[in-house]
Amino acid sequence: MEEQIKNIEEISIKEISNARNEKELNDIKVKYLGKKGELTAVLRGMKDLSKEQRPIIGGIVNKVRDNLENLISKKGKEFAELELKRKLEEEKIDVTLPSNKFIRGSKHPLNRVIEEIEDLFVSMGYDVIDGPELETDEFCFERLNLPKGHPVLRGMKDLSKEQRPIIGGIVNKVRDNLENLISKKGKEFAELELKRKLEEEKIDVTLPSNKFIRGSKHPLNRVIEEIEDLFVSMGYDVIDGPELETDEFCFERLNLPKGHPARDMQDSFYITSEELLRTQTSAVQARVMVANQDKGPIRMICPGKTYRKEDDATHSHQFNQVEGLVIDKDITLAHLKGTLEVFMKKMLGEKTKLRFRPSYFPFTEPSYEVDVSCFKCGGSGCNLCKQTGWIELLGAGMVHPNVLKMNGYNPEEYGGFAFGTGLDRLAMFKYGITDMRYLYRNDVRFLKQFDQMDI
Repeated sequence: MEEQIKNIEEISIKEISNARNEKELNDIKVKYLGKKGELTAVLRGMKDLSKEQRPIIGGIVNKVRDNLENLISKKGKEFAELELKRKLEEEKIDVTLPSNKFIRGSKHPLNRVIEEIEDLFVSMGYDVIDGPELETDEFCFERLNLPKGHPVLRGMKDLSKEQRPIIGGIVNKVRDNLENLISKKGKEFAELELKRKLEEEKIDVTLPSNKFIRGSKHPLNRVIEEIEDLFVSMGYDVIDGPELETDEFCFERLNLPKGHPARDMQDSFYITSEELLRTQTSAVQARVMVANQDKGPIRMICPGKTYRKEDDATHSHQFNQVEGLVIDKDITLAHLKGTLEVFMKKMLGEKTKLRFRPSYFPFTEPSYEVDVSCFKCGGSGCNLCKQTGWIELLGAGMVHPNVLKMNGYNPEEYGGFAFGTGLDRLAMFKYGITDMRYLYRNDVRFLKQFDQMDI
């Protein structure tokens, strides 16, 4: 195995040195350090080694991993510097050009005059009163000594008192007649304009109307609510926990002490040396066990976001998990199997079958990878299940005695089981989504497919 690790190191160093751009560099990182990378595969094969060999091989792998990560980081910085240099050459800014003038508003001259007049008369004891702009004839003329028929027209002042009302009446009659004629002609023009618009702007009422776009639940929320409803009906509690987690609860209380090689299987986002974005919702299970002062039975699920440094068509740096935990006396593998059968049949259909394969998780013993029969081909084999008839979907097992002991339970008296699955993958399988990244892009064309599910 040491020879294999040495070969991996030599080949990967050569490929990193020959990388021409960031994409090639990222592909190399996934190839050797990713979840399914060659170094990760070596770590997973360590379960077959003796206890004496494991720390030796684990130390070699960690040393190689650190070396590769440093080389990749150094190469990435070189690419970043080249890209910055290119941008500085292409995106030059002439700092000698004048800046854009900042345009600010000012008071209109009319408002300045009005405010100056108001300030003057208020200082003299006057009141400033406002009134309606749409006024009546009474207040606009009659109460101002201008009764109806008043001859306030040019030349009327030269007439005698007897002639003024006669001439004023004639003028008012002519005015009323002209106003009526103008109003009538104006209506004719308005009718002609309306007729023209109706001819030019015809609407075909047989055409379909614009679709009313309404919101709907996101597919991830649908899956989460369906799972919560199922487990609540089975007597489980739905528990939430912090996404910024401590190393203690994320790893140490789950039988993953510092230096454990299984930590390298998860690319973690560390904030400080003791705090990180949680890589799994298992940390909530540890918190619930510690918080349970009576150290009695527990039955819980914990859906939520988790974070790992992954990003491709089937993985995302942020993804959702749901994990379940049952702690009680006389718990057996049969309870786990029955629970998962109910769970998967509810989510993927009553014909779903389960297959348990031995595996390794630090926090369970024994541990299992749980496969479900392919819901697309029914188990006969297709491109989705890679012609095997099965799809790997869950991890599960009986809670490790060390985990029980570290969190305050007596493993001689209590036992339990735990299970977990990715909500994103479950949503993809349930709704036939081909790329996990669709779940996070908020593309309306994708999301509107789920409108009809609410009808």
